[in-house]
Amino acid sequence: MIEKALLRGSCFSGGKARIWQFAQSHPPIGELANLLRNEYGIGGWGRPTRTDGELHGGHYDSKGMTLRWTQDGKEVEKWFAWTKVAQVLIRMVEQGVYAHE
Repeated sequence: MIEKALLRGSCFSGGKARIWQFAQSHPPIGELANLLRNEYGIGGWGRPTRTDGELHGGHYDSKGMTLRWTQDGKEVEKWFAWTKVAQVLIRMVEQGVYAHE
């Protein structure tokens, strides 16, 4: 689900491009985690759709991101530290899955 959240971008104008560009410089995980923390800020989003396997909400704060989705008809909510999110992002960039648009 982290991948799906990252593909949405930070919801700020130019955010996805800023994240992608910084990740291209091969920063240490801690620096990338700090960039993500600052880029996503404090807040979140949600939608009423509850399709299995699709994100329907996210909340961001200084410690990480909490994502919500439905799996097998049940509500799932999981928290991820920014360092974990940064690790996933690096893998996505290396595989060419995450790119700015």
